[in-house]
Amino acid sequence: MAGTSAATFGPPRLARHGRILLVGLRQRHTVASDLSAVMDGVENQWVRFRPRIKEVPRTVNKDLFGVLLKVVEGDAGFDYFCGMEVLGLAPLPEGFCALEIPPLHYAVFRHTGTADDLLKTYFDIFGKVLPEAGLTVADAKSGAPEFIERFDEQYSLETRTGGPEIMVPLSG
Repeated sequence: MAGTSAATFGPPRLARHGRILLVGLRQRHTVASDLSAVMDGVENQWVRFRPRIKEVPRTVNKDLFGVLLKVVEGDAGFDYFCGMEVLGLAPLPEGFCALEIPPLHYAVFRHTGTADDLLKTYFDIFGKVLPEAGLTVADAKSGAPEFIERFDEQYSLETRTGGPEIMVPLSG
């Protein structure tokens, strides 16, 4: 893919993160040959979630999380979760669900381009940076998602710049 090189977001920072408990919306997306249609589907999921942010009970902070759940080989789709971290479970608003991510080790990156460049960043991370660093992505048995996006105060919805921080679970 042409465009921004992997060097624009630098080498990964290695970090351990404890259990993460999220509340939000989970949706199944079908992978087609047109990746822009898949990206549009995920964006539409965020469009449905954002007006409901204030309904999320007992939030830790204002950070938003996007989680791509493990892709099963041969499957033509994936589940994507968008939500917020919570202190504990409380009665959930209609249509919301919880997602618990176990304690894991991560390779952490900061995406520096616009949201339109995010797919390129993922290709660089998984196709170049992680293999060159000798890092192995965690398998599904660990309960790890494929990756976690954390949109913190640096992210601007208006300009679609300033992140996200991308957390890729590692084995071992």
